[in-house]
Amino acid sequence: MTGVVAGFLLLTLAGTFYYWDRSRDIAREKVRVEQQANALLLGQSRDIDNLNKKISAAGKEKTSLTTEVDQLNESLDERNSRLAALNANYRSAASALTRYKDSMQLEHSAWEDQTKKWTEENLSFVNRNTALDNELTLLRDQIQKMVPASVLTVDGFRVKAVKHNNKETAKAKKVHTLMISFQVPAYFTLSGSQEVYLSLTDLGGNSLLTPLRTVTVVTPDGEKLIPVHAVKTVDFNQKPQQTGFNLETEDEIKPGLYRASVYTQEGYLGAVEFGFRDSFWFF
Repeated sequence: MTGVVAGFLLLTLAGTFYYWDRSRDIAREKVRVEQQANALLLGQSRDIDNLNKKISAAGKEKTSLTTEVDQLNESLDERNSRLAALNANYRSAASALTRYKDSMQLEHSAWEDQTKKWTEENLSFVNRNTALDNELTLLRDQIQKMVPASVLTVDGFRVKAVKHNNKETAKAKKVHTLMISFQVPAYFTLSGSQEVYLSLTDLGGNSLLTPLRTVTVVTPDGEKLIPVHAVKTVDFNQKPQQTGFNLETEDEIKPGLYRASVYTQEGYLGAVEFGFRDSFWFF
């Protein structure tokens, strides 16, 4: 009995020692596992912090990228608006140029028609002018055959007398300048440049003013000595033409009737009569 108890005690002691030893191993393993778990948790915590930092940085980068994208979109919108405006301006300009081109083509066509019309009219005028020149030449030939050259005279005489203030006057004592003009008609037979003499006389042939000189000219009645008060060279190839004399009077002119006669060395060209009255205190 005692042996059984002893054996039981031994078994109990052995079981207790085994259990204690096993429990100590388990405790050590638990500590080791806990340490590993803590190390793992610490590493995961660090990884999580790093991930959170990366997530935060990524968020900031996303925000920055979003801002840049928005700015790019705004730039694109602005560029698109400008392109749309430029396209609209281009279309408007192109339309205006097309209208202008069409208008210019119409004007060019009208100008060509007008030019053609003017050319035809000019040709007609040239032909008419040629015909008139031929008629004029024929008339001149007929006149030369019908009328002696010595009988043909200039026409359209005009006499104007002005005072010192250039106002026209009919008073003898007020006359400062005499203006005597005449027309050389187209049918006139003289040609080339010739000296023309102005002779101023009363109706009795007496000189109105002191003459520059006297010359002998040929008239239908023969040679004649005339007083010359002005001389002018006239180109008789230019016909018709208006010409004349401006003569300042140094001598006092008396009231009366006078004659202005025009000559060349070889002939009498024509004459005009004029007169001046006396001056009265009441006019």
